[in-house]
Amino acid sequence: MQQPLRSARLASRTLLAAFLVHAASLSAYSQREVAAESSPSHSSQTSIDSLPDAPTPTTSNTQSTGNTMGFAPKYATVIEPEYIAVRLGPKSKVSYAMHELFFWSFPTSVVVSAGIEQAGDGNPLYGNDATAFAQRLGASAARQSAQIIFSDAVFSSLYREDPRYYVLGPRASFIHRFGYAATRVVVTKTDRGGTSPNLAMLSGYLGSAALTQLYYPVRSRDIPTIMSGYGFSLGGHAIGNEIREFARFLNRHQPSPEWN
Repeated sequence: MQQPLRSARLASRTLLAAFLVHAASLSAYSQREVAAESSPSHSSQTSIDSLPDAPTPTTSNTQSTGNTMGFAPKYATVIEPEYIAVRLGPKSKVSYAMHELFFWSFPTSVVVSAGIEQAGDGNPLYGNDATAFAQRLGASAARQSAQIIFSDAVFSSLYREDPRYYVLGPRASFIHRFGYAATRVVVTKTDRGGTSPNLAMLSGYLGSAALTQLYYPVRSRDIPTIMSGYGFSLGGHAIGNEIREFARFLNRHQPSPEWN
């Protein structure tokens, strides 16, 4: 009984420390963003925001007709086909990951994941009472925080891959869009607008699954648990991609034309 409690405390401390660091980083970024927004023109704002790591935008996902609404927000997690995405450099990818951790979808994903594990009494094996659910919430938050940091900040910079999801849109058939969304866990865009294996996500999620062995209860510390958690997380992200592709009304962080 003491071991699960110690594991839960460790997970909680780890999560708290991570969020404090993230909050400090986000606060510093927000101050710079406010200063940039007070500039006299949109063109100068774009130059200031993009100069350190994004000298040129990538237009690889615009419609062939050229019917675009302008630039998407720099840290939008979903890029609709009518918007142009500004290229992210290594520093911007760190800020992008921080934004993800404070976006509404993160706590939603944490609760859903913990709920599924609780309903099936699966790994991490904390039990099936209220205390166990609280422990699973902490473990889920720690695991998903690591996934975001590893895949979207660290490995996406290392492999020069774009961590954002690009919506294919109604120009394609339903089957094409469904298959496209499902395969984005293994295929992604590069920083230059090309296509490559999604090494950032595959590596980041595997690293996060391995890290769970530091705070999962002893009964859940083994290779099968790592690999099953790895597969579960990739499958969950594929389902999330389907939502990103088809449920456009959920992408509320997307800009309206006048914002550009």
